[in-house]
Amino acid sequence: NKIYLPNGGHSNVSVVEFTPDEALLLKPYDAETQTSFTWLSFPRTETPDPTVNNVLGGNNIMPNDYENYSQLENIPLDANGNTSIYNTYAFPVWPIDGIENINQTYGYKLKLLYNSDPQQNIQLFLHGHVLSPSATVDLKASPKENWVGYWLYQKQNPFDAIAGDVLDELTEIKAQQWFCYKDWSMGQQNPQWICGVGKGINHPYLEYGDMVILISNSNINNFQWQNG
Repeated sequence: NKIYLPNGGHSNVSVVEFTPDEALLLKPYDAETQTSFTWLSFPRTETPDPTVNNVLGGNNIMPNDYENYSQLENIPLDANGNTSIYNTYAFPVWPIDGIENINQTYGYKLKLLYNSDPQQNIQLFLHGHVLSPSATVDLKASPKENWVGYWLYQKQNPFDAIAGDVLDELTEIKAQQWFCYKDWSMGQQNPQWICGVGKGINHPYLEYGDMVILISNSNINNFQWQNG
């Protein structure tokens, strides 16, 4: 399979090839907390409306000897409040408890609990249909947090990935390893984006399978990521 992506707005295209089974590399195991904690999304699924167990069950996570009380967290974009919903793992499946299905455009927080160091990379395998690059999602106004997945194959700066008219409405953009907020100290007509990044990160970026939290001044219908 091949996906053709615009290359910087020019006539050339770059080719991204992927195997039938993709693997997202989850955040490293933390020996102190005995967990791997990752902000992520599920842009590729076997059915349009998969259950949590379809995505996280069986051998879809390797190593799969994670423990009871591992958690998947989501804040539904269609809810008015900011109540978190947890889905707690109990052998041998992820039960239907709050989060019934995975939405390909939404973002999630996955905490995998191990009782020993996995001694290897922790991977989530994705199967099935890839979400269309032109997919859209509706964003809700502040104080709502919008947990949005990033489903493009192109790794890019958030200020390239988000259209200018949407940036005008946003006040915060948060990812697991970086955070940006809009600052009005230079005046209401000249707001500036201020960003901080985690250790070892040179600049804010988005890549396939990430989750980002967007906070907006107003509702935004049919938000989509820009490509290139």
